[in-house]
Amino acid sequence: MNLSTRLFVGVTLAIGAGLALLPPDRLAPTGTPAPLSGPPAGLTASSPPAPFGVVTGTHEALPPLPSHLANAEPEAELRVDADNNLIPTPGIRNLFDFYLAGLSDEPMALTLGRLDQALAARLQGAALAQARNLLQRYVNYRIELDRLSQASGPVYTATGFDLQALRSRQDTLLSLRAANFQPAERDAFFALEAAQDSYMLERLGVEQQPTLSNAQKTLALAELERNLPAPLREIRQRVTQNARLYEQSRQLRQAGASAEQLYQLRAEALGNDAAANLANLDRQRQQWQQRLTAFAAERDRIQRSGLSQHDQAAAIDRWINEQFTPLEARRVRALSKEI
Repeated sequence: MNLSTRLFVGVTLAIGAGLALLPPDRLAPTGTPAPLSGPPAGLTASSPPAPFGVVTGTHEALPPLPSHLANAEPEAELRVDADNNLIPTPGIRNLFDFYLAGLSDEPMALTLGRLDQALAARLQGAALAQARNLLQRYVNYRIELDRLSQASGPVYTATGFDLQALRSRQDTLLSLRAANFQPAERDAFFALEAAQDSYMLERLGVEQQPTLSNAQKTLALAELERNLPAPLREIRQRVTQNARLYEQSRQLRQAGASAEQLYQLRAEALGNDAAANLANLDRQRQQWQQRLTAFAAERDRIQRSGLSQHDQAAAIDRWINEQFTPLEARRVRALSKEI
């Protein structure tokens, strides 16, 4: 899933869940950082960043990236003009978000040190100083976003979404961006999100309009869709297609379809390469589920063994460490009560 798709899905889900400001500013993804309802873990209003002077310019050897970020750095070619001034681009934010995703695993000073090295490897002189300044403002923006989201009231009532509250949050978010970024920076970092926000709010406004018939609402929503910027329109079409394909695949599985039948359905919709990738993902999920089942059986056996609570916990922990990688072990422990 590319950056634009993640942004669109993230905003849609955030509005649907009634979380944080509209939209949640977090990216995410398999292989790259994923969308958050506020700053990344570790980047909150109660934990401001270390002074940038502590990390900028110190290019000592740093430990390897957290395993979920290893070998996944986005290809971000930062641009400068003829006078070596930084040109704001979506790639800069993508690079920022990638490294900030590491805050769930390591201290902020280390994360900012990694980011400074990444910037220094691509820029120099005035452009590097401008990128560092932009990073500082972006981090501050994310912290303030977290503070505002924590102070915000509910946006969902017994009768549905509170459109006035959502619009107020959007106004607050736009004001926060205007206070932290120049117009060119806002356009590069948030243009797609701003268009998405407006679309979702207008869509909710149509859906909640009691004077419109169902037919009129359908026409109005179609008009909103046509007026979307082309990239967002394409994203919505892909999301709709993928949702339809997911549902068809689910129904086939419930009916006992073979792996070949699933492959054919996906190949017709997405092509052979994508179908093969999805089939491989199915196998990985099945293998993961089998490993979770084996863990649950071993855990239950240990808990019936008559050992003390302390010894049970030690035995379960030892088994997890033997059977799973460190990252997998974290997932298993988080899922343990649900298995």
